[in-house]
Amino acid sequence: MSTAWWRRGSERDREQGHGGLRAERGSIVAGGDIANAVALQVEQMVVQAPQQPAAWPYQLGSIPQRAGSFQTRSEVAQLRQAAAIGERAECVLLSGFGGAGKTQLAADYARTVQKSGAVDVLVWVPASSRTSVVTSYAQAATELLARKWDDTEQAATAFLAWLEPKAEAEQPTPCRWLIVLDSVEDPAEVEGLVPANSRWGTTLITSRRRDAALVHGRTHIPVGTYREDESLSYLAAALEFHGRSENQGELTALARDLGHLPLALSQAVAYIIDDGIDCADYRRLLADRATRLEELAPDHLPDGQTVAVHAAWSLSMDRADQLRPRGLARPMLHLASLLDPNGIPQDVLTSDEACKYLSGPEENRTVSYQDAQRVLRVLHRLCLIDHDRDEAHRSVRIHELIQRAVRDGEFSPETGLVAAVAAGAALYSSWPDTAHATALGQSLRSNAAVFTCHAARIKGAAAFLAYSVVFRAAHSHGQAGQLSEAIDGFQLIVKAFGSHDHEMGFAARYHIAHYQGEAGNVAHAIDILEEFLPRMRRALGPEQEGVLAVERELAGWQARVNNHAQALEVSARALASAEDAHGPDAPVTLRLQLNLALRQADSGDLSGAVATLEDLAPRAIRVFGQGSQNALMIHGYIARFQADAGDMKKGRRTYRDLALPDEEDLLLGSDHPDVLHARHELAFSRGATGDVINAVRDYDRLLADRTRVLGPDHPDTLLTQYNLLSYQLAAAKMLEPAAARYLGSAKKRRWKKALDVSALLSNAHELLCLQEIVNHDAKSIVASLNDVVERADTVLGSDHPLVHKFRSLQQEYSSIDLDQAAAIPTGSFEVAFSDDAMKDPKIFVAEYEARALQEAKRIFGPDIRLVRGFSEKDVADLFSEYE
Repeated sequence: MSTAWWRRGSERDREQGHGGLRAERGSIVAGGDIANAVALQVEQMVVQAPQQPAAWPYQLGSIPQRAGSFQTRSEVAQLRQAAAIGERAECVLLSGFGGAGKTQLAADYARTVQKSGAVDVLVWVPASSRTSVVTSYAQAATELLARKWDDTEQAATAFLAWLEPKAEAEQPTPCRWLIVLDSVEDPAEVEGLVPANSRWGTTLITSRRRDAALVHGRTHIPVGTYREDESLSYLAAALEFHGRSENQGELTALARDLGHLPLALSQAVAYIIDDGIDCADYRRLLADRATRLEELAPDHLPDGQTVAVHAAWSLSMDRADQLRPRGLARPMLHLASLLDPNGIPQDVLTSDEACKYLSGPEENRTVSYQDAQRVLRVLHRLCLIDHDRDEAHRSVRIHELIQRAVRDGEFSPETGLVAAVAAGAALYSSWPDTAHATALGQSLRSNAAVFTCHAARIKGAAAFLAYSVVFRAAHSHGQAGQLSEAIDGFQLIVKAFGSHDHEMGFAARYHIAHYQGEAGNVAHAIDILEEFLPRMRRALGPEQEGVLAVERELAGWQARVNNHAQALEVSARALASAEDAHGPDAPVTLRLQLNLALRQADSGDLSGAVATLEDLAPRAIRVFGQGSQNALMIHGYIARFQADAGDMKKGRRTYRDLALPDEEDLLLGSDHPDVLHARHELAFSRGATGDVINAVRDYDRLLADRTRVLGPDHPDTLLTQYNLLSYQLAAAKMLEPAAARYLGSAKKRRWKKALDVSALLSNAHELLCLQEIVNHDAKSIVASLNDVVERADTVLGSDHPLVHKFRSLQQEYSSIDLDQAAAIPTGSFEVAFSDDAMKDPKIFVAEYEARALQEAKRIFGPDIRLVRGFSEKDVADLFSEYE
């Protein structure tokens, strides 16, 4: 009959709700996972059923040919274990994107069980449509049951019933069977057509989908790319078959360039052999962005393949675009194709900017965050992406060749530009201020690096957005302590803007100088700032805030190299410009006044620094707030400089008067870099006033937070650890005089038969706190110091000033026996208390007075009594002082 009849019959059956053709005889041409096509030849005539059922072993359908240099992958063992016929066989789903090798794995298993005699009936079904499955089942039923059927659906149902496990009396010799449903494109197409689980048989499904309806109740084996060793083994074997060999390095590089995708590796080998080139030549072609993937396909595809790499995913894309929310899959892939294949944070692809792009060029539909999230799940179900909802940032991963196929096949110069601008805007708008030394920060920087490669063609006004992403990434590198990467990123911006007096170019130069200084190259930082500052002042005006920030930065580095006269001159000039242009209470003016005070202190003018800060403090409280980190730091600096000037008591009293909020109450949150900096400065000021015990505790908490937020090798974390170790050393040095004060107070009697316990109590508490610091950390302090010196040397370089400080500290520690320092004798008054006493002032006093009275009677006689020269509030204040 004519093809037209076949089409009409097929359409009629579908309209009537039948899944298959009304025919009783057909021949199946088996297809692979890539082909996704079935050729059916159906005769109109009703054939006679065979007189006898077909003999076993029986096979229907052709098993696809074995690929050359087939690799026994890790999935092979998983499949053989899960689908062990005759044991506890299960229905197995092999899912993965096109080209991963699902059909080859299924074919290998089918041949293995067939060759071993472990299967009596093997049916290989190209399962891209319900019609194909029903027709195959009907043919198997006709031949195995020797019956004539009027309806293919009826025959298919009978075949499924025949496969169901039977009682031993009903079927003395069980039939061992394997049904392979290859290339299932839609779970609905095989609904009701998957045989029931049986000890004697198993069903193996290959699909590019992993919908819940397809996975549920089945053993799911995801099939991805080759492991690196599998890729190398394949390439070496495939080339050797053609009498070719390549060095290990080239094979490794080629495998990585192709993302270890089996289909791509096999077609690359074919291209290399056909064109007589080597791996390096092929890699150069692949790296050339002007070369399209289709140009790298061999003229004749190997291993019976029917689709080249560049077209391997087009069918999945079409189907994804048809699923709800319709029409969003392709534009979502556009965005994903321009970002990091190894992980795109979900927030980038569901941001407002991403949704705006998904809504189309005319924005004629509204796309919500939920719509964007749903389309990611659609793409995940069709194995075009991996969307890990359990990962912290729900990252999206996509194979780099799928990305390239999207860019090659979907973008014109105009649409590619629009997509690139949208991807950059989505990335930039999703970048939080505090994501630097975190996994999210690293992911965003990696995405920015990939985006930058694709954004090179962006010109005109849109180029500013592209360089804003580069700027953000470079700044993030710097905040994460990756100084050289930060400098390299800002250099790209300087190169792009050249000699143009653009604000972004000036800002990039400012950051290059800053990170050069942080890296220890202070003289070079000063040279950079002094070179472009005059140009910047002329272009933007002396009062512009960026200009003022550069002058503040310059003054700081000048002070670092003891050029105090110039530092003070630059600071005073910047402050005067700010006051004239912005007023005395503007935030920029207040920060510049603080900068002037710090430069005064650097030059030795401590009284001038205190006067400047005392003038600044009330205005800072009014502008920033009483508990802001700026107001707190200013009061902390006043206390520090008072102590540095020799008035330790006044400095300590000033610091105690600070109404310090809990860390979580500080503005911007406790993990914000500015807050962490404020905590560092406050701890240093506390230690400068002589409160070493609490400085150690502050730095200990800050070190834990900076390590968590910034990482252990960040320069700020290393500086915190240096200050902590410095104050721990100071605590060790303070132990001996503290013990002497304690013993002295223990020997004094206020009058003849009375012992004043107030001094004893204060000195005992101080001694206990010092001993706790040194005893608790005695063994770990030196180990910590040695470790951090080695890390600082590696991260910062042996010539960095902080590394020199660490080495000096190391020498100081080597001259002290911490164990001996912590064990300084305290005479007959044993300084030991219960854990409760160290937490509760009342329990502490009670335990101390009882112990002191007992010892005093032993020393001074039974008539001695204690005189308490303090109140309960004094004790509470004592405890709060050392908390």
